[in-house]
Amino acid sequence: MSFFARLKTIVAAKGDAALDRAEVPAEMFNHAYNQMNDTLTNLKRAIVEVMTARKQIEQQIDRLDHQNATIEGQAKQALTMGDETLAQQALAQRVPLLEQRKSLESQRQQMLNKQSDLEASSHRLAAKIAAFRIEKETLAATATAATAQVVAAS
Repeated sequence: MSFFARLKTIVAAKGDAALDRAEVPAEMFNHAYNQMNDTLTNLKRAIVEVMTARKQIEQQIDRLDHQNATIEGQAKQALTMGDETLAQQALAQRVPLLEQRKSLESQRQQMLNKQSDLEASSHRLAAKIAAFRIEKETLAATATAATAQVVAAS
């Protein structure tokens, strides 16, 4: 075995041993647990953002409905006065509003679907975090017990 091959083996072995001594299982589990909780927090933040966007779309739909009702009222008033041309002009203004409303309704449905998906993901992740927490505590206790046995045997 050459000098450099032996040196590489020794450095790798010493490095592994140093990492093994530095690595505390409880700290590693806590770090992973904290990362999972951060992910859950970000997921909840995304849900709130989607809900906010959906509410804004719903407000736009409400405004369009109000404009549509106003135009319909104007058309009825024009018919009552006997001005059929004015009524047709008023009703012609409704066409782009109805198209815009249809587009917004589609966007609203997409937001509802996205919100539903994110909420389902949030529930699944929360369940995984709860299970991991129990496993983390069990493994940390096992590691502590094993360390105590090693110390007691020494």
